[in-house]
Amino acid sequence: MFEYLESKNLKYLMRVKINKFNTEFDKANDPDQIVTRVYKNKVLSLRIINVILPTGETEKLVTNIMDTNFTVEDFKSLYFKRWSIEVKYSQLKSIYELENFSGTNPIAVMQDFYACIYLSNLMSLPCHVITFRV
Repeated sequence: MFEYLESKNLKYLMRVKINKFNTEFDKANDPDQIVTRVYKNKVLSLRIINVILPTGETEKLVTNIMDTNFTVEDFKSLYFKRWSIEVKYSQLKSIYELENFSGTNPIAVMQDFYACIYLSNLMSLPCHVITFRV
């Protein structure tokens, strides 16, 4: 995936699992360091950011943004801005079973998708109504 994103000249910041993703990344324990990997005869430079959570756990973030003006705190803030998006994806996949389509043709898949999104939006309305009344 890193090579693909690099080939498209895309910037990325993603979380990787510790002890399950890559041993080179697991060994990168400094708050901010560069790791190089060779993939299909291409050298990829990846920046590993270790973020300590309030619980004491460490999260590893990987990026190709090498600008040293961006600090560990900047990456932490940037990554956690998308946390609510990840929570929504989890909700759509596990609660509303977005990937469990009732048919295989494009129309059935689209109907299931839009019904799932509609239901999700409908279920979130009471939260917003209560918030606006307060």
